[in-house]
Amino acid sequence: MLFGASFIAIVGGAIVAFMLGALWYSPILFGKAWMKYKGNSDPQASPVVYEPLAKKWLETSVLFGVVAAQIGIIGDLQSLLILAIVLWAGFTLPSHYLGHAFGGHPVLMKIIDAGYHLCAFALIGVVYAVLG
Repeated sequence: MLFGASFIAIVGGAIVAFMLGALWYSPILFGKAWMKYKGNSDPQASPVVYEPLAKKWLETSVLFGVVAAQIGIIGDLQSLLILAIVLWAGFTLPSHYLGHAFGGHPVLMKIIDAGYHLCAFALIGVVYAVLG
Protein backbone atom coordinates (compact mmCIF):
# COMPACT_ATOMS: atom_id res chain seq x y z
CA MET A 1 0.00 0.00 0.00
CA LEU A 2 1.17 3.48 -0.82
CA PHE A 3 -0.81 6.14 1.04
CA GLY A 4 -3.78 3.78 0.94
CA ALA A 5 -3.44 2.77 -2.72
CA SER A 6 -2.69 -0.84 -3.62
CA PHE A 7 0.57 -1.53 -5.46
CA ILE A 8 -1.31 -3.92 -7.75
CA ALA A 9 -3.78 -1.17 -8.68
CA ILE A 10 -0.95 1.34 -9.19
CA VAL A 11 0.93 -0.94 -11.57
CA GLY A 12 -2.28 -2.19 -13.20
CA GLY A 13 -3.44 1.37 -13.86
CA ALA A 14 -0.13 2.26 -15.47
CA ILE A 15 -0.18 -0.87 -17.63
CA VAL A 16 -3.72 -0.36 -18.97
CA ALA A 17 -3.05 3.33 -19.74
CA PHE A 18 0.16 2.40 -21.54
CA MET A 19 -1.55 -0.40 -23.49
CA LEU A 20 -4.39 1.93 -24.46
CA GLY A 21 -1.79 4.30 -25.91
CA ALA A 22 -0.33 1.50 -28.02
CA LEU A 23 -3.79 0.81 -29.42
CA TRP A 24 -4.92 4.46 -29.62
CA TYR A 25 -1.91 5.58 -31.67
CA SER A 26 -1.80 2.45 -33.81
CA PRO A 27 -3.09 2.38 -37.40
CA ILE A 28 -6.15 0.52 -36.06
CA LEU A 29 -7.48 3.66 -34.35
CA PHE A 30 -5.90 7.12 -34.68
CA GLY A 31 -2.24 6.48 -35.58
CA LYS A 32 -2.52 7.35 -39.26
CA ALA A 33 -4.45 10.54 -38.63
CA TRP A 34 -2.15 11.56 -35.77
CA MET A 35 0.95 11.06 -37.93
CA LYS A 36 -0.66 13.09 -40.72
CA TYR A 37 -1.44 15.97 -38.36
CA LYS A 38 2.06 15.70 -36.94
CA GLY A 39 3.34 16.19 -40.49
CA ASN A 40 4.96 12.78 -40.74
CA SER A 41 3.55 9.88 -42.71
CA ASP A 42 6.35 7.40 -41.92
CA PRO A 43 5.93 5.78 -38.48
CA GLN A 44 9.54 4.55 -38.62
CA ALA A 45 10.78 8.15 -38.80
CA SER A 46 9.52 8.77 -35.25
CA PRO A 47 10.52 5.82 -33.09
CA VAL A 48 8.59 5.50 -29.85
CA VAL A 49 10.59 5.89 -26.68
CA TYR A 50 8.81 3.63 -24.21
CA GLU A 51 10.61 4.35 -20.94
CA PRO A 52 9.39 7.95 -20.45
CA LEU A 53 5.86 6.91 -21.38
CA ALA A 54 5.89 4.04 -18.89
CA LYS A 55 7.25 6.33 -16.14
CA LYS A 56 4.64 8.99 -16.93
CA TRP A 57 1.76 6.53 -16.60
CA LEU A 58 3.22 5.00 -13.45
CA GLU A 59 3.49 8.46 -11.89
CA THR A 60 -0.04 9.29 -13.05
CA SER A 61 -1.40 6.07 -11.56
CA VAL A 62 0.35 6.78 -8.25
CA LEU A 63 -1.12 10.29 -8.12
CA PHE A 64 -4.55 8.98 -9.04
CA GLY A 65 -4.38 6.32 -6.32
CA VAL A 66 -3.12 8.67 -3.64
CA VAL A 67 -5.86 11.21 -4.35
CA ALA A 68 -8.53 8.48 -4.51
CA ALA A 69 -7.32 6.96 -1.23
CA GLN A 70 -7.13 10.28 0.58
CA ILE A 71 -10.70 11.18 -0.33
CA GLY A 72 -11.88 7.64 0.37
CA ILE A 73 -13.28 6.58 -2.98
CA ILE A 74 -11.17 3.53 -3.91
CA GLY A 75 -13.57 0.80 -5.00
CA ASP A 76 -16.39 3.24 -5.95
CA LEU A 77 -16.44 3.20 -9.75
CA GLN A 78 -18.71 6.21 -10.21
CA SER A 79 -16.62 8.40 -7.92
CA LEU A 80 -13.39 7.17 -9.50
CA LEU A 81 -14.66 8.06 -12.98
CA ILE A 82 -15.59 11.53 -11.74
CA LEU A 83 -12.10 11.85 -10.26
CA ALA A 84 -10.66 10.79 -13.63
CA ILE A 85 -12.55 13.60 -15.37
CA VAL A 86 -11.56 16.15 -12.72
CA LEU A 87 -7.85 15.24 -12.82
CA TRP A 88 -7.88 15.17 -16.62
CA ALA A 89 -9.71 18.50 -16.92
CA GLY A 90 -7.68 20.17 -14.18
CA PHE A 91 -4.18 19.02 -14.99
CA THR A 92 -3.83 17.23 -18.31
CA LEU A 93 -6.17 19.15 -20.59
CA PRO A 94 -4.76 22.64 -19.86
CA SER A 95 -1.14 21.58 -20.33
CA HIS A 96 -1.93 19.69 -23.53
CA TYR A 97 -3.95 22.59 -24.86
CA LEU A 98 -1.12 25.04 -24.26
CA GLY A 99 1.48 22.69 -25.70
CA HIS A 100 -0.53 22.15 -28.85
CA ALA A 101 -1.50 25.82 -29.13
CA PHE A 102 2.10 27.03 -29.01
CA GLY A 103 3.20 24.13 -31.20
CA GLY A 104 0.76 25.17 -33.91
CA HIS A 105 -0.81 21.72 -34.10
CA PRO A 106 -4.17 21.18 -35.83
CA VAL A 107 -7.31 20.95 -33.72
CA LEU A 108 -7.89 17.29 -34.60
CA MET A 109 -4.46 16.39 -33.23
CA LYS A 110 -5.44 18.08 -29.96
CA ILE A 111 -8.67 16.09 -29.89
CA ILE A 112 -6.87 12.78 -30.51
CA ASP A 113 -4.39 13.45 -27.69
CA ALA A 114 -7.00 14.79 -25.27
CA GLY A 115 -9.30 11.85 -25.95
CA TYR A 116 -6.52 9.37 -25.27
CA HIS A 117 -5.67 10.93 -21.94
CA LEU A 118 -9.30 11.11 -20.86
CA CYS A 119 -9.84 7.44 -21.72
CA ALA A 120 -6.58 6.47 -19.99
CA PHE A 121 -7.60 8.29 -16.80
CA ALA A 122 -10.99 6.55 -16.94
CA LEU A 123 -9.32 3.15 -17.35
CA ILE A 124 -7.11 3.86 -14.35
CA GLY A 125 -10.30 4.59 -12.43
CA VAL A 126 -11.75 1.25 -13.50
CA VAL A 127 -8.58 -0.51 -12.35
CA TYR A 128 -8.83 1.16 -8.93
CA ALA A 129 -12.48 0.17 -8.70
CA VAL A 130 -11.60 -3.48 -9.38
CA LEU A 131 -8.20 -3.88 -7.72
CA GLY A 132 -8.39 -1.13 -5.09
